[in-house]
Amino acid sequence: MSWLPMADWIRTEERDQDDAELRMLEELWAAPAATEREPHVRRTSSWLDDRLGWILAGGWLAFVVSLFVAPAPDPELVVPLWAEALVAAFFLTLGTAGIMAALRAGRSAYAAATVAGLVGLGVSAACGATEHHPGGWWIYELAATGALTAFAVTGLVRRRSS
Repeated sequence: MSWLPMADWIRTEERDQDDAELRMLEELWAAPAATEREPHVRRTSSWLDDRLGWILAGGWLAFVVSLFVAPAPDPELVVPLWAEALVAAFFLTLGTAGIMAALRAGRSAYAAATVAGLVGLGVSAACGATEHHPGGWWIYELAATGALTAFAVTGLVRRRSS
């Protein structure tokens, strides 16, 4: 009887190990440790990486300035509250993108610009749906916000991959 009361209940079975398996384990034990991985090397920045933020900021600024020369809206048209909320959300997210860019928060700035672009696409579609401006002004807004959203997404993806 053992000095541990539970020891009698624990039974181990001996296993005959294959000589080949034993040799393989001994070789693995004696093998040198794997070398450390090379540190993550950041890819060299391209011309686009260096200037994309400035292109995007200039594009958004030009778009906002162009809104001041938009054709006059129909004075008898009542703009729905949801459209006004969408415009407010657009300027809020675009302002957030500008603040993040000024703080040099690259990923956050591109993310906020992407959200602003998506909301801007909604504003453009709302402008066409409500016939807020005469003619095809909403098509210009849709094309401009679409292009700027594409730039913002490109910047976001390129920042995440580096």
